[in-house]
Amino acid sequence: MSLFITADHHFGHFNIIKYCNRPFKTAEEMDEHLIKCWNERVSRNDTVYHLGDFTFNNIYSDIETLRGQLNGTIILIEGNHDSDNVKAIFRSVQILDLKIIGCPPITFCHYPMLTWNKSHYGAWQLFGHHHGTLTGIGTDPTLVIRPHQQMDIGVDTNNFYPYEISEIKQKLEKI
Repeated sequence: MSLFITADHHFGHFNIIKYCNRPFKTAEEMDEHLIKCWNERVSRNDTVYHLGDFTFNNIYSDIETLRGQLNGTIILIEGNHDSDNVKAIFRSVQILDLKIIGCPPITFCHYPMLTWNKSHYGAWQLFGHHHGTLTGIGTDPTLVIRPHQQMDIGVDTNNFYPYEISEIKQKLEKI
């Protein structure tokens, strides 16, 4: 059993291809690739924290079908594009503080924060929303504001794959 964290898939959202310069011609092509990347890394017994903007689709049956194609137990941290139907399918919260063995405490939120629970003690904050576009801390757009403690874990920052917790730990501890 592994733990993965990801965000900003925007399944079914054609315009995200243009906005984020994703290399797909159609939303269907993008969705197929995102599902493939997800299932290459995530097994049925894994847990995935999805930090928002799961899909742009609001049709309950479509969301349920999509969910059935993805491996793992998914816990949704609500994003600005997540409809009530998305929230109904997943166990969802707005912000989640979590302790993972071998890591400092972690706050999950769709958005980056200036401060969060225990940030002054080295706790981490993982987020999405910005699709790897925030800058200002070196040349790595996944690391912002507090580079040892924060990371943009959206799919646009990891070749469309979810991050496994050990990858995040390695990246944050390397700085």
